[in-house]
Amino acid sequence: MYLFDWKLRRDPYKYILQSLAAIFSIALILVFLDLEIQTALIASLGATSFTIFTRPRHFMSSLRTVAGGYTVGMLVGVLMDLFFTPALPDKYALYIAGGVAVGVAIFIMVATNTEHPPAAGIALGLVLNEWNIRTLVFMAAAVVIMLGLKNLVKPYIINLIGDEPSKRPGMKLSSPAFPDGGEIPEKYTCRGENILPPLRIDSVPEGTESLALIMSDYEGLLGVRIYWILWNIPPETEEIEEGTYPLCVPGINDYGNTGYLGPSSSSLHHIYVFKLYALDCKLDLPEGSKCLKLEKAMSGHILDKATLSFINPA
Repeated sequence: MYLFDWKLRRDPYKYILQSLAAIFSIALILVFLDLEIQTALIASLGATSFTIFTRPRHFMSSLRTVAGGYTVGMLVGVLMDLFFTPALPDKYALYIAGGVAVGVAIFIMVATNTEHPPAAGIALGLVLNEWNIRTLVFMAAAVVIMLGLKNLVKPYIINLIGDEPSKRPGMKLSSPAFPDGGEIPEKYTCRGENILPPLRIDSVPEGTESLALIMSDYEGLLGVRIYWILWNIPPETEEIEEGTYPLCVPGINDYGNTGYLGPSSSSLHHIYVFKLYALDCKLDLPEGSKCLKLEKAMSGHILDKATLSFINPA
């Protein structure tokens, strides 16, 4: 049991800096944008400030998710207020329209990879509060202020929450090049050197006979794309060095290649994930097999699983 976060002892000044950045951004919004009467909207901005300045390198704090999420929230809130609410009985109009606005905003955000949770509150706030064009312009300006300030201090800030290794026993997959959920450096993408980032494997369970690794992304409504697959990695493997492949059997990705393929410049801010599997056997699967066959062969043999997610750099 502990009282203070483990990173506070290591980087206390980061906590102070990022809290001051949140204070400054909200103060600017309240002073210059004059939105103090829009309590529901201000509450959403406060939640966005928390997200941006406590997890600045997480995908939910990226330009795509924050700006995209607020765009979705504002459009859904406006359309609901103008066209849906007037068609409902007066007694229940706000209740029903508010609930529908949040649900529709959530659906569109997760379907388009623009999921920023506080932005769903914007849709609700526009249904519940009086608003005009000035309100929408000011909301957009508030987002610009927070994102601009985050980018200004980005070289000096870290993820304050979410990076501590899980205390749950189990296999771990990590990288010294980027935090879980953070931005991968450009050198590991198609815009850079397109080389494999270094990976570390810890706490492989007893009885593991081989490891398998899949790298994929999530393209929203377009489904999952496979970028790299390999299996029969020796269970004693603890590290995969930058730009090198472990002893393994490689498969073919969705682009017809057997090697690592980094994120492309056309896939900004999509979520990517390495999935590591501990298996109780070696797989009798020919080289060049596709992911579907690998997943079928692994079925019933998985002892543990670890993931490492990241997003493309802005």
